Amino acid sequence: MGVAYEARQVVGVGQRGATWSGTGRPDRKTYLSGGRPATNLWNDIDNLSGRTRERMGYATQKPLALLERIIKTSSNEGDVVFDPFCGCATTLEAAHRLGRRWVGIDIAIHAVKRVAKVRLQDRLRLVAGKDFEVDGVPRTLEGARDLWKRDPCHFQKWAVETVDGFVTTRRPADGGIDGRLYFAMPNVDDLQSMAMEVKGGKNVGIATLRALRGVLENDAALRVGLIILEPLGVTKERNFHRFMAEAGDTQSTFARPYPRMQLRTVEDILNGKGFDVPGMVARGTGQGVLLSL
Repeated sequence: MGVAYEARQVVGVGQRGATWSGTGRPDRKTYLSGGRPATNLWNDIDNLSGRTRERMGYATQKPLALLERIIKTSSNEGDVVFDPFCGCATTLEAAHRLGRRWVGIDIAIHAVKRVAKVRLQDRLRLVAGKDFEVDGVPRTLEGARDLWKRDPCHFQKWAVETVDGFVTTRRPADGGIDGRLYFAMPNVDDLQSMAMEVKGGKNVGIATLRALRGVLENDAALRVGLIILEPLGVTKERNFHRFMAEAGDTQSTFARPYPRMQLRTVEDILNGKGFDVPGMVARGTGQGVLLSL
């Protein structure tokens, strides 16, 4: 143990910097000795490797220990920690573990949804609506329309990931395909896919289905799916389903066949009606905001 002296009332300072109280007796404070204070070069925290359990697949993810140190040195328990680019939410987890309240924002809706699932529910055992709230992710048809008006690109990503799809990143190679669902087939080693396109406009015509039929004929995908924001009229819906039925079904060793072309509205997927595929591989997964209560 080391010994230091701290005065409650400073009346003079000696040559060695010792301070004395008005009673003429020094006040005593003990502290743990050993080690060196942290400098501005923090090289004692290891980088995240590919095998690190806290790794979540984000290229810019920071170690939890690093954010804990930053939060400890810059805030007190009960303070609010704000991260406007929360990404995989390392800051939020560190703040919660250290007894801080927190607010996180990210423009990527898929990041917010994954954060809520992995970081908050699985790792911290928090309950949505009780321990935290998620704002900015569409839950209604009007919310989806608002996202489409503000950011069509993020609307497409949101729609794809709402049905547990994977967003397409190589646009030129995939043409108008916005995402893919992956699923297993009996006696086939490789995963098979459904190519998906998302349309937010009101004037979705039969030409969109013809283009998807072309994808079905020229792409490796076994199925194609179309997500539309606005419901179709009675006549158009009938014509759409007739055209898709002409593409037939894919046979498998499952109990029933699966349509090669499928259509879902945003209202369908908000009600939990995804695409009809066997053995689907799920994601595990505007502006999204995470708020602790």
